Amino acid sequence: MIPQARPRAFVRRLAVGFAARCALAVVAGCDGERPVLEHALAPETTALDEATGEPRLALAIQAKLRAELERLCGTPHAPRYALRTEWQASGFDPNRPFESVGELSASERDALRAENRDTFEDELEELDDANFDGARPSERYFEFVASFDALATAPDRVERARTLLVDRYPTLAESAESYRVKCSHCHGVSGGGDGRTGQFLEPKPRDFRHGVFKYTGQRERAVPRRADLLETLERGLQGTAMPSFRELPLGERHGLADYVRLLALRGMIERRLAAFADEEGELTSADADEVYAEVWEQWRRADEHALVLAAVPPEATPERVRRGRELFHDVARANCVQCHGESGRGDGPAVWTLDLDGERVLALHDDWGRPTEPRDLTRGRFRGGDRPIDLYRRIWAGIPGTPMPGIGGARGADGAPVFISDDVWCLVHYVRALAYGSADDV
Repeated sequence: MIPQARPRAFVRRLAVGFAARCALAVVAGCDGERPVLEHALAPETTALDEATGEPRLALAIQAKLRAELERLCGTPHAPRYALRTEWQASGFDPNRPFESVGELSASERDALRAENRDTFEDELEELDDANFDGARPSERYFEFVASFDALATAPDRVERARTLLVDRYPTLAESAESYRVKCSHCHGVSGGGDGRTGQFLEPKPRDFRHGVFKYTGQRERAVPRRADLLETLERGLQGTAMPSFRELPLGERHGLADYVRLLALRGMIERRLAAFADEEGELTSADADEVYAEVWEQWRRADEHALVLAAVPPEATPERVRRGRELFHDVARANCVQCHGESGRGDGPAVWTLDLDGERVLALHDDWGRPTEPRDLTRGRFRGGDRPIDLYRRIWAGIPGTPMPGIGGARGADGAPVFISDDVWCLVHYVRALAYGSADDV
């Protein structure tokens, strides 16, 4: 007797398969084929010398750099990290985050397994009835289906299939395809913020290749943690074109975080190798391996830089709000008024200057040389989140890539901290008072 799939499973597979094919056909074009994508070197890597008009970095070195980046990080269609010998000995494999040591926490794995049990509920029920063929996943999981089919002749195929379903995690290739469809039109194929719609957006999409991410939970300007990337994906950035992707499955969000990390790593490696080759006039695979290890070490140690806070913020009492106002306006302490202005509207004396023609222009610029304005705190629109903990992080650590400094590490002449944690909370409560209408009561 031929095993029959349950009606609910059949209908769901039919609908999902049809929707996935339609979506891919629309995105890829009328012929239904995926576009051929290639990583490009950054403009500063391929720039011409202003005096000679020749490439600053010899074309042969540029070609070598492309080859090394492909060896270390793969291509848009076949992303894959080169595994270092010491990683294999320790069990670290960023190509397989779910199984790797040091990638996902136990709680993250548990959450992913719980979602998979729900997603593959029908398939798991088929396996409960020992119906291997009826448990075959939808074709939308293009690499996953091949792994499932490979179990067809295994004597323990039912149990192995159950583990495959419950421990389902997207491959880097699947995550690259998800990024292509959902993210590349703004952030670009290589993560340079140069996608086809990015030119029309303000603020501009993030250029991942610098490894600089504005809104993180780090206590200093370190590379972000997985949790930081996931939080941005889930929350989006208020007041920008960056939407929330909370509706995506948890596994897909993790996969996007994995792929964004790959693009950031690749970009950081490229920048360092290009600078090295520009100075030394050559580039070897050994040089590339050394930089690869250095950059990866930064990302593997990202959790060590997390800003750890008390579970419950102190209460926003009138006294704390008043103290926050004093710090905000004290030019010898926090000096927030210099940029944010007396009333917090982003109109402080440091914001504007005069150009050579005597015209008033913005004086502040981000790390990419673009003019930038301080946040108008009275509008209550905070791109990095408006929770007290979000504002604490911004005030303590600053915003990487922008003129917004952090005050958490400030030290006096005697080496003692200038601010204690409660000072920062007082500033948080005052900023929230400005945003939500109670600051005038102070």
